[in-house]
Amino acid sequence: MHHIPAPFLQCGPLDPSGLVVAPHWESLGLPRVVTLHDLIPLRAPHRYLPTQAHLDRYQARASWVAAADLVLADSEYTRSEAIDLLGCDPERVVNVGCGVSPFFTPSDAPMASTFGGTSASSRIDLSC
Repeated sequence: MHHIPAPFLQCGPLDPSGLVVAPHWESLGLPRVVTLHDLIPLRAPHRYLPTQAHLDRYQARASWVAAADLVLADSEYTRSEAIDLLGCDPERVVNVGCGVSPFFTPSDAPMASTFGGTSASSRIDLSC
């Protein structure tokens, strides 16, 4: 497997790379897995893709992403965008989320006991 974590990174029209991988990765025939964060430039090309060359380059990469063996979307919205805008097979697009561990959820304990009995502003001298 070959994983591409940011397929649209450095997507300028003068970028010398073929797409986002060195040709030797393609020639190995490994499954291609990409992580898709968003497709905002396709929704607002007038803002993010100022020239035809930028648009052509982005669309070439979008086609390359659409042909991946597996697309890891960072949200259900991004998953739906991959399916709707890129025409990806829904079976090949998985929402992996960007959430954090449940450890980082709010505590049920009162704030005072969570933070040592005092508020942050009472522990920091804010006078000038």
